[in-house]
Amino acid sequence: MEISDWLNAAAILASGLGIYVGIRGVRQQIQTETSIRYSEKMIAVIDRHRPKDLSAYVDRPFEEYPDPSKLQEYMEYYYDVIFHEFQLREMGSVNDVIWKTWRQGLRR
Repeated sequence: MEISDWLNAAAILASGLGIYVGIRGVRQQIQTETSIRYSEKMIAVIDRHRPKDLSAYVDRPFEEYPDPSKLQEYMEYYYDVIFHEFQLREMGSVNDVIWKTWRQGLRR
């Protein structure tokens, strides 16, 4: 092999590495944007549908809830948001750091 062959091989390797780094950066950016948008959506959904006084539902039988349909609606939206968090994770749209934060929130 001549020196020009080695230089061509080095250029190809450098180009491949540059493409990999670029794609990885774009993927990380997309993951971050997805996480931010979805976190904002989750906060908006929960704030919009949360009953005004959640303490009215604590330590009471279901029959004594002031408005069971409101709590049920809130819980449906909340579980829908959680389901989408898992979907985003399965699709690889959420990075490990964000997923750990979301997972801790789910465990509370």
